[in-house]
Amino acid sequence: MAFCKFSTEMIANNKTEIDNIFIDSFMPSAPEECTKCYLYGLFLASSGLKIDNTLENFAKKLNMSEDDVESAFRYWEEQGLVQVLSTRPIEVVFNPLSNLFSGTKLYKPEKYEVFNRQAQMLFEGKREITKTEYGEYYDFLERSHMQQEALIMIMKYCIDSKQRAVGYNYILTVARNWANEGVLTVPQVEERLCEMEENQSSLAQILSALGLKRNSFIEERALYQKWTKELGFDDDAILFVAKSMKRKGGFERLDSLLEGFYNARKFSASEIKEHMLARESMKELAKQVNRSLGLFYESLDSEIESYISPWLGYGFEVDTILKVAEYAFKSSIRSLDGMDNLMKKLYKLGILTSESLLEYLGQLVKGDAQIKTVLEKLGLSRRVNSFDREMFKTWTEAWNMSEELIAHAASLSLGKLSPLQYMNRLLATWHEKGVKSVEESKAVLASPESMKGGKSFSDLTSSNKQKEAMKILQQRKYSAELKAKTALVEALKDDEFKSIYNAFNEEKIALAKDEAFGKDHDKELLKSLKTQLSQRLKQLKLSSIEPVYSCKKCKDEGVVDGKYCDCFKKEYAKLMGGQELEQSAPATPESDENVQKLVMKIEEVQV
Repeated sequence: MAFCKFSTEMIANNKTEIDNIFIDSFMPSAPEECTKCYLYGLFLASSGLKIDNTLENFAKKLNMSEDDVESAFRYWEEQGLVQVLSTRPIEVVFNPLSNLFSGTKLYKPEKYEVFNRQAQMLFEGKREITKTEYGEYYDFLERSHMQQEALIMIMKYCIDSKQRAVGYNYILTVARNWANEGVLTVPQVEERLCEMEENQSSLAQILSALGLKRNSFIEERALYQKWTKELGFDDDAILFVAKSMKRKGGFERLDSLLEGFYNARKFSASEIKEHMLARESMKELAKQVNRSLGLFYESLDSEIESYISPWLGYGFEVDTILKVAEYAFKSSIRSLDGMDNLMKKLYKLGILTSESLLEYLGQLVKGDAQIKTVLEKLGLSRRVNSFDREMFKTWTEAWNMSEELIAHAASLSLGKLSPLQYMNRLLATWHEKGVKSVEESKAVLASPESMKGGKSFSDLTSSNKQKEAMKILQQRKYSAELKAKTALVEALKDDEFKSIYNAFNEEKIALAKDEAFGKDHDKELLKSLKTQLSQRLKQLKLSSIEPVYSCKKCKDEGVVDGKYCDCFKKEYAKLMGGQELEQSAPATPESDENVQKLVMKIEEVQV
């Protein structure tokens, strides 16, 4: 008697472990009574109970006869899961399932005697089947529960198709694929082979369309099954796509194209033809957009998928898209992302046709002309920018200022340091005090301290130095951007760099698209391409194609989150002999002649 042991209650509350190999490879095809016997026997063996562990009680517990229980364990013995040591009394030992597929399992010679003879006859005069190969066949048959005769038929099919002594890995790959599809018996294999033979005529036409003068391979027949059974294409559609390839590529490329049409929900030859024509039109449209923006991409697929197709999907006319591209270029928007933001804005405004776009642009031109007049009254000679438009919109729409009052504010701001900012604060003060006419504004102006903020711009003694400090940073900014753009233009003359650069841009587009739709995207390729770009630039002895700003915090803008950056304060302090700057709302810096020249140079350099 054992010194220590579990109580019956303790054993009842314990767990019996079942190997996943049993659940996956044996249980699905095992008779129900055999499965019951294996699981209950495993429970008794693992619990260590001596009481009730007899054949008689075992049979009563499962409501089976003793002969049926013995037959069940004989079944599992054939499978290699148990070993029946004796019959009277019966004694069963459970084997570890890990041994079954680790090369340690032994098979009774008589079980596979007929299979061995038939298999070797298939290779007569070609090669001998090795012991290892036989073992692989046995393991497959044991795990899949495919009939031996069914595997022999598959072996013959593989040999006849390849017309040579194929390796067992190839045979087992085909057999496993069919087994996974539920093809396990002789009738099922015969049915599959009949389907293959029926498809020979269609496959011959596809091979001819692809320029291949040979019989089809098993893999190609399997692909045909996939196209017709799974994807739902008919022969006409498959042949149309095969002929459109102009004999460039084989079954793999044809499979890729058909997958694409399946995802686009285009199944018939007419639907595919229409889709292909639309795709060609989109390619031509993409090229025209790129020319208008001054861009070049070797592959247009990503651009079409990320930009052209969605724009057309929004309902934009082709002519509208081209006109927007021209407008974007003239407005210094020189990227697809920038144009995409503009297209989304137009879509929200309902501007989809050429007529509505021209009307909208006409309004912009008219508005820009009014803003230009204000800028000229302030003594500013430069282009109208988005900041100006937003400010003017606030004056006229939000604050409801008249043209007369705006013109009056401009005349009062002329000659001031940062006149546009002065004018904006002046109008803000009038708006706050409800001023609606020039006469009312004069009463407010009688007390300069009454302006919003309590200060007059003329009282800022350090304004000249602030302006100088800002110009220094502007020159740094535009010099860095000009240097980077010049380096990029020079680098793109190298074919190897251009190829990497285009791939890098396409991957950035793919990443942005996946992030927009909340999909996971492996960023390793993007990192690799970035590294390749850097290495190629070093080989070409060129500087960075990305602007290298002196201040990484503000990128030489001088302003961060509406406040002066430390780099600006440092330059200001130098100019003021160490005097620190009191933080205030930064003005919009105006460019001097040197800065303006740098801006013009950047705009002249097109990639």
